[in-house]
Amino acid sequence: MSRIVLSLVAVLALSSCQEKATPQDILKYEEQEKELEALEEKLDELRAKIASTKNDPPEISVADLQKQLEEKEAALTKLYEDQAGLEKAAKEAKERLEEYQSKYRIPE
Repeated sequence: MSRIVLSLVAVLALSSCQEKATPQDILKYEEQEKELEALEEKLDELRAKIASTKNDPPEISVADLQKQLEEKEAALTKLYEDQAGLEKAAKEAKERLEEYQSKYRIPE
């Protein structure tokens, strides 16, 4: 009998220690459940949309694109070298012209 009384007292003590849910907490929980359901529906819609989207494989492989890029970079480097050479030649030609003009003045 004492065991039954002790068990009953323990159950009552433990149940009194538990926090009681307030109506506000219940309403908030229900609202969060509704929001979660709406988000899950939206997620399902987005997954279906992704699944229905057809992605064609790329027409040009990455290796080909890399090769084209390297070729274009090499051509660009050559153009810059040619430009530097032409600028140097133009500077030398201008210096020769100025030297020629200083030697042979044309009367006005």
